[in-house]
Amino acid sequence: MLRKNRAFNFLIAVFALGVGGILFPDSGGNAAAAKEDSGQARMLEFSASEQRYLRQKKRVSMCIDPDWMPYERIDKQGRHEGMSADYMALFEKRIGVPIELVPTKSWSESTDFAKARKCDILSMLNKSPERSQYLNFTEPYIQSQSVVVTRDDVTYLDGLKSVGTRSLSVPKGYVFEERIRKDYPNIKLVLVETVREGLNKVSNGEVFAHLGSIFIVVNEIQKNQLSNLKISGHSEYEMNFRIGVRKDDPLLLFVLNKAVGSLSEAEHIRIRRSWTATKLEHGVDYSLLWKVIGGALALLIAVMFWCLTSAPLGHIEVFS
Repeated sequence: MLRKNRAFNFLIAVFALGVGGILFPDSGGNAAAAKEDSGQARMLEFSASEQRYLRQKKRVSMCIDPDWMPYERIDKQGRHEGMSADYMALFEKRIGVPIELVPTKSWSESTDFAKARKCDILSMLNKSPERSQYLNFTEPYIQSQSVVVTRDDVTYLDGLKSVGTRSLSVPKGYVFEERIRKDYPNIKLVLVETVREGLNKVSNGEVFAHLGSIFIVVNEIQKNQLSNLKISGHSEYEMNFRIGVRKDDPLLLFVLNKAVGSLSEAEHIRIRRSWTATKLEHGVDYSLLWKVIGGALALLIAVMFWCLTSAPLGHIEVFS
């Protein structure tokens, strides 16, 4: 009986570990993250030449995507908000120079401004050969998965190859346009001004699918109540967002790269949680799925252990 009780207690403990990982992800780490975060908003140390450059620079002008939440937007009051705004606030403190928004009406206008050097930086974008002609890039500071959105009557899509020759909407000027034209020339590209426009075209049946960042499309689907849409698959394009820096200012690139490198894991977690704490109703949380599978496997092992230690050997059946 003692051996059976110990085995049962082991079963309960393993089950609690599995369920705890599902219900309370990252529990216990918040206090440590907050402690780590508390001392990070200080100005970085720079060399004498870098300090002289920053004093002469006085301000860094910035263009953004004005309608790209939860990453960023320009709100009705003309203010920068979203994940990138929180990061830029940290970078501003690190380098000791104001980062000032240059208002634009669209992402296309923002990239045009960057080409014309009307702004020093683009706040967040993917690196590409075309963009590298007029920008340098910091190391990535935000990563995201790109997904394919369709109407809810479409079955699972195994990546962009499953789109075939059908139509796919992407916002004009996004890195997807450049990559798809190279990798999937048979896809019929439909260029739109905004993610919202692309999703509406899919919802209305004008376009077969839309490609975008998972955080962006979920935000737009929920906000605009596009209940006939779903995430039908992932693409192979991982999004590694960087700061784009005007090509003729290598010192600014060095300074901002130093700021990006100073970010703590606690700061990443805090910003991500602030802007992406939303239920993915049209997708699958794969991290949660693996936790469930892990918990189930742990439970199965525990049950087998309990049976082996509690049942007489003559009563154990072996299945082949």
